[in-house]
Amino acid sequence: MKYIFNRAALIGLLLLFSATQAQANGFQLAEQGIRAMGMGNAFTAVADDASAMWYNPAGIAFLKGGNLMIGGLGIIAPKIDFTSNSSNSSGAGVTGSSDRKNFLIPNFHMTFTDPKMGMSYGLSVTSPFGLESDWTGSPLDTTTSPSSLKSTTFSRVEMFNVNPNIAFKISDNISIAGGLDYMYVKAVDFNSSILTQNGSGDGWGGNVGLMYKDDLFSVGVTYRTQVAVRITGTSISSLGGKANSLAYIKFPEMVNGGIAFHPSDTLTISAEADWTNWSKFDQIVFKYSSPLTLPALGPVTSTVTPEEWHPTLAAKVGIEWKARNDLRLRLGYNFDPSPVNPKNFSPGLPFGDRHLFTIGAGYDFSKAVTVDVAYMYVKQKDINQTTSTGVGALRNGNYKFTAHLFGLSANYNF
Repeated sequence: MKYIFNRAALIGLLLLFSATQAQANGFQLAEQGIRAMGMGNAFTAVADDASAMWYNPAGIAFLKGGNLMIGGLGIIAPKIDFTSNSSNSSGAGVTGSSDRKNFLIPNFHMTFTDPKMGMSYGLSVTSPFGLESDWTGSPLDTTTSPSSLKSTTFSRVEMFNVNPNIAFKISDNISIAGGLDYMYVKAVDFNSSILTQNGSGDGWGGNVGLMYKDDLFSVGVTYRTQVAVRITGTSISSLGGKANSLAYIKFPEMVNGGIAFHPSDTLTISAEADWTNWSKFDQIVFKYSSPLTLPALGPVTSTVTPEEWHPTLAAKVGIEWKARNDLRLRLGYNFDPSPVNPKNFSPGLPFGDRHLFTIGAGYDFSKAVTVDVAYMYVKQKDINQTTSTGVGALRNGNYKFTAHLFGLSANYNF
């Protein structure tokens, strides 16, 4: 059994490391399990399959034997459309769009419960954060002033998180878990008209989980620490200078809490609130190994881009109905408020309040094999930016964002 676990874990890691680690026009991706996605990611108090490794690792203590889940999330051509307004220095009515691409984000979860040891353990590899937005060649790619540091034309963060956990039952109804988060940032790009900045790096954090579960309802709580990733790379000025650079990306701490009701054997209703401490994302600072000469600024040893984001509290609800012994249907919704401070708005991080609507289904091909599918429609509240000043007023305008997400996973119990 241990050989099966180790070999499946190795295969899953190889699949993920060789996959395209591209992300959508967003910073946090909560969709790390396809069944959970179909329930609007209101899964912290459910956590009864291998994806509990991300949503609430305390849930794996209630699983039996071994559980393997390999899945993928497809993001189809996320779209951001821009139309300048009357506060834009170029005038109203100028239009443009970010470059549209398709993205694939894989995930892997593996758990095993050892009844002799009285413990459960597991490993997951996910991509819970990431972004990519490309305004190159658009009306937002027009300035060579220092303000263009804020008018990022191409932003990208590609990363994955390796997360081992151990869980224990402390009674028939209560379990606890703890684990480590190793975040490897494969690529970071924050490029503007006057400065190209690229790098990579890694960092460590941790997580804990708690679950209470009985026949009628279950309650779950998780906490994940902040992870500060040290990014090293190069920065190149539009004037031709080049220097080694150092920066830190702070992935936020998170507290998720939920409750799930099971009024019958065929129905589960779940709800939760997720707090994300985006206040840690206060600024982006790049330090240079030697002075870098920039247009209108001259030689600089560092650049600072203020962000001053604020914490958010997302609300999520989900339903799962067992239509037949081998078929389950799901619905979900969540509201995810924007963390962005309008005075520091950037087209590279154009995040507004978001409404996410999901549907999903799971089918048992056998007692050991289940396939889950899900679809999510993301509708972001339009952003009408008017507070940027100076040359930065070129980014004032209306931003419209929509995205379609599709998920598929295969689950094997052994």
